[in-house]
Amino acid sequence: MYWFKKIIIIDFDKIEIHNIHRQIQFTKNDLGKKKVRVLGEKIKRCDTKIEIVENKFSSDMNFDVDLVFDATDNFEAREEIDKFSKKNSIPWVYTSVDEYYAQVGFFKKTDFNTFATKKLFPKGQIPPMVSLAASIEAMVGVKYLIGELKEEILYYIDFSKDLEIKKFKF
Repeated sequence: MYWFKKIIIIDFDKIEIHNIHRQIQFTKNDLGKKKVRVLGEKIKRCDTKIEIVENKFSSDMNFDVDLVFDATDNFEAREEIDKFSKKNSIPWVYTSVDEYYAQVGFFKKTDFNTFATKKLFPKGQIPPMVSLAASIEAMVGVKYLIGELKEEILYYIDFSKDLEIKKFKF
């Protein structure tokens, strides 16, 4: 069985009421606290070493990791993750949610700018859709870490009428 030896959590933001509905790891008692601190304390209970970085993600950061999980909500942060990953030859798992739709991608060499449609204005996130996409992201990451995923992929999830998941290869 594969266990995470160390998890690095990077975030600069505080917990706010307007996004707490889709961030199920936080409660109203956490409002105003740093996300990385609260999440780090919760994960620490699992006997995993946690490193907390209270900052925006930057491609200039220096971390020795096997995989990057994207839990961001903006293109600028994802572009920095992509630059970091390419510069350090570290794959990453990308997830994006908009209303009833989501994308989960596993990138090694494919340029993220292929997906950077900055002119879009998301309608919002529906909490169960965020949870569904995050679960798929976690499975993609775990499959890579245990050696069962080697190819770059993109899952497109559409739950507008009935659940439909399409898989694309790069």
